[in-house]
Amino acid sequence: MGAWVRLGTLDDIPIGGAKTVKMNGHCLAVFRIKQGTFVLEGSCRHQDVNLAEGKIEGTHVTCPLLECRFDIVSGACLSNRDI
Repeated sequence: MGAWVRLGTLDDIPIGGAKTVKMNGHCLAVFRIKQGTFVLEGSCRHQDVNLAEGKIEGTHVTCPLLECRFDIVSGACLSNRDI
């Protein structure tokens, strides 16, 4: 099992906000919403666009380029099943 890695403090991200974090060569998007703090792959799976820069609405984030929507809690793509 891998070791825990500190990505920052909760004070770094306001509720309803996101932050991009680089770790071991990977880009991660850290989201802080009412339901908790969640980490997703940092780039939209369709285009190499930073999801942390997307529009957050409740438990969903919308890719800023093609408007693909993702569930922040599960990571599931909600708008395009091919992604």
